[in-house]
This record gives sequence, structure tokens and C-alpha cells, in this order.
Amino acid sequence: MKRLIPVFVVFLMILIGCDSNMLESLGDDSSREANLEEAQMALDDGNYDEAISILAPGYNPNAPDPVVARVLASAYMGKAGIDLTYLIENAGNSGSDGGAFDTIASALSVDVIIED
Repeated sequence: MKRLIPVFVVFLMILIGCDSNMLESLGDDSSREANLEEAQMALDDGNYDEAISILAPGYNPNAPDPVVARVLASAYMGKAGIDLTYLIENAGNSGSDGGAFDTIASALSVDVIIED
């Protein structure tokens, strides 16, 4: 009997370790946390439309959730071409000619043409 327990444990581990997740059906994919996680993964992959489509339907601007608002705002800024990380990283650098203006223009992906 004592020899059967390790065999059973190994057999159970093999079953659980297979390609399919036996516990997947128990997960709740519709919760706020699941939606936030899925939207954050889409945001990290640069898929801004998917992040927006996940969070926008359940977002209430009259009673905003700060965490959802942050991720949703990041998705809209990414879709608009705003690179906030670049802006924050280079905000203190004055550069050569344009200084802070060039930094902001670069963060906004704006091509600035200055005519003399």
C-alpha cells in the first residue's frame, strides 16, 4: 500500500502537467481583475485597440475606477502615438536647439518643421 501512494502521486502529476489545464474551467475570466490583467497584457504588447475593447464597455466615467482609468488612458495615449515613458525619461534633458520642446515633440511622435 505504501508503494502505491508515490505511484499515484506521480500519475496525478503527469495528468496535471499535460498540455491542457484541467482547472481552467474553474477560473473566472469575467472579473474586474481578469479584465485588467488581460487589458494590461494587450497594452504591453502594443495592442491598444484590444485593451480599449476590454475595458471601455464596463467603464463608468461618473464613478471612475482609478486603476481601470489608468490602463484605459494608457491605451488611448498609445493609440494616439503618445510615448509617455519617453517624455518622463527625457523631461529633464534640455538637449541642444529645441530643448524641452523637442523632447515633447518626440514623445508625441510629432514631426516639427521650423522654417527660418
